[in-house]
Amino acid sequence: MKKRYFTLIELLVVIAIIAILAAMLMPALQQARDRAKAANCVSNLKQLGTGVMMYQRDSDGYYVPYLIDEGNNINFAYYMWKHYVTNDMAFFCPKKVRTWYKGEMPKNYVSSYGTNQFSIFGSYWIRKNGGSPEYEKWSMIPAKESQVARPSATILMLDSYNYSDPTIGGSGCSPYSKTNGIVAYAEHNNTCNIVWCDSSVRPIKTNTPFGCYELLGNFNGRSAIGNGNYWDRTSVRKGI
Repeated sequence: MKKRYFTLIELLVVIAIIAILAAMLMPALQQARDRAKAANCVSNLKQLGTGVMMYQRDSDGYYVPYLIDEGNNINFAYYMWKHYVTNDMAFFCPKKVRTWYKGEMPKNYVSSYGTNQFSIFGSYWIRKNGGSPEYEKWSMIPAKESQVARPSATILMLDSYNYSDPTIGGSGCSPYSKTNGIVAYAEHNNTCNIVWCDSSVRPIKTNTPFGCYELLGNFNGRSAIGNGNYWDRTSVRKGI
């Protein structure tokens, strides 16, 4: 019986068909990968929110200060990792680059998630005893649970963008839109994952990656307190 082999034309046709099928499947595979990363991001924020609530129970209702020990530059992320959130990967959005080796988080490391440090972690814009905020210590004045008028509608932490290095994000998040430093960012296909002050995680959908402030409002200085944006702990408003 005579053997029959593929001709060159037939082989090229098979290769072309495989290439077309691969090209059709790649976007779907990428979308599935992106959805998995977004889901992992939500899980990370839930772990961080739960860790913050555990800290509150041990700290008379206070939120975590941005700097636990300002003299030794011990950041909240290192402290939380050591005491409440043992999964070091929870401090990373899966789309960001990891900057430490497992089990060796440095004391001054900042989470890739942006914190509401101006109103919750550090309360920078809130006057204390009538003093000037330039002379306040962030580690001394985190918000207290009873001071947050609507925890379910006040930002705790969220996806961030670092203009200095977009691959790592950063935790000192600006509560207003700008073109430098660290800002809120819709990391996942124009969706920004947010953990709110009640530890719930609810994302927002924006028109552009940098469109978060159109929905969350701007907290541009002390004069903005009470204007109903989602950074301000003192406003009573509807949740997203």
